[in-house]
Amino acid sequence: MSKKKYNNCIFWLYYAKGLLHAKLKQHNDAIASFTASLDAKNYAQVLINNTDFAKEELTNHKQILKVAERNLANKSNSSADLSIKSASVKLVSNYRSVIALFEELLNKSDNIIFLDFSSIFDIPSSKDDSKNTKLQYAYAYYNKGLSQVAIDRKTDAVKSFKTANKLLLDFCLPYIQKATIYKEQKKWEKSLKEYNEAISLESNNAELYFNRSLVLFELGRSLEAKNDFKKYQSLNSTKN
Repeated sequence: MSKKKYNNCIFWLYYAKGLLHAKLKQHNDAIASFTASLDAKNYAQVLINNTDFAKEELTNHKQILKVAERNLANKSNSSADLSIKSASVKLVSNYRSVIALFEELLNKSDNIIFLDFSSIFDIPSSKDDSKNTKLQYAYAYYNKGLSQVAIDRKTDAVKSFKTANKLLLDFCLPYIQKATIYKEQKKWEKSLKEYNEAISLESNNAELYFNRSLVLFELGRSLEAKNDFKKYQSLNSTKN
C-alpha cells in the first residue's frame, strides 16, 4: 500500500466528515475534523502502525455516517431544514465513498480505485502533486475558519484564513472572510487591504466594490468610496 495514497485517503476522510458536520451546524465537531484532516500524515502513521485502532476508526466513521443518514431520513419541519437536508445528501454520499476507500485500504483489497476527490469536493486540481496538496490544505483551513466564524471564534478564524492564503495566494474566499471580519470589528485599514486583494482576483464581483466603498467611506476617502459604489452599480446593471 502506498503511504502517499493512505495519507491522502485520511485527509479526505476527515475533510468529508468536517464538511458534513459543518452543514449540520455541528461546528465544534467540524473544526476537530478539519484539524484532523490537516494532520493527516501523522494520523495515517498511527493508523498504519495500529490495525486495531484503524478498525476502530472505521467503525466510528461508519457510526457517524449511520447517524447522519438516520437524521436525513427524518421528516423536515421547515424550509431551512429542507435546505440543510438537500445539501447534506450529497455530503453524506461523498463521505460514504471515502469511508469505503478507507475500508478497502484496511482490507488490502486488490485493484483499489482512487476517485478524483478534488473534483468530488469542488476543489481545483493541478498536474503538480505538491500544488494539489496546498490546494487541499488551503480549503481545509478555509472551511475550518468558516466553522470558527459560526461559533464566534473570529480571532481563530482569521488565523485559519491567513494560513489558507499563505498556502494559496490566489484563493479569493479567505480574503473576503478576513475583510468582512475586520469590517465588523471596525478595523478599516485591515479590511481595506483584504478587499483590495479580493478585488484583484475577482474584479467583476459587484458586492466586493459595494463593501469596499463602505470601508473607504469610514476612512474618509469619499471620492474613492463613490467610485467604488458607481462600479458596484455598473456591474449590477450589467448582470441584470
